Amino acid sequence: MAGNTTAVSSSILAVIAFAAMLTWGANVAVAHSTLVPHHTEDFEDLANGRDRRGLIVVVTFVFVALMTTLIVVAVRYSEPDDDVGDTRETQTRLRARLLEVGTFASESLGKPPGDMVRLVAERYAEASGVAPISPGDRMTIGGDVVSVRYERDGENGAWLEIVSTRETAGARLVLTGDGKSSVSTFVMRRDRARDEGKG
Repeated sequence: MAGNTTAVSSSILAVIAFAAMLTWGANVAVAHSTLVPHHTEDFEDLANGRDRRGLIVVVTFVFVALMTTLIVVAVRYSEPDDDVGDTRETQTRLRARLLEVGTFASESLGKPPGDMVRLVAERYAEASGVAPISPGDRMTIGGDVVSVRYERDGENGAWLEIVSTRETAGARLVLTGDGKSSVSTFVMRRDRARDEGKG
């Protein structure tokens, strides 16, 4: 679906660009012989000037049409970016893992912070198919960098945020004590992804 939207957007932009270039080119062609005095002096008579003006309009139209065709062909047949597909797959995988971890974590909200972080680490490792690791606020589990923030307070209950990132993508899960949850995905910037790998 997203590919079709991109193709339609590209086609609409190409048509708008073509119309703008055609309008601008026609205005320049018509105005060129009337606004630049040395060109009006070159014409032998008014009839000859009108013939040349028509020729200039036709040449400009052909030039704009060829350039627009070239741009549309270049955009339409350009190579697709493989990173986009990989990023979407990674986002989907990370989102699914967080949802799986979130089902267990939502039942345990209210536990002490150490227990909650350990539960998240164990469930995420299980969902990833790797051996459990020692829990912490920031862990690398199966190649994913997992950050956990957990707060308990008397007024609002408990609040848990789990952020899981990879080289190109990430996902964020927020659970609240009143039973609400939200999951979002995002794209990692290249320089931030390099820093994540170093940390």
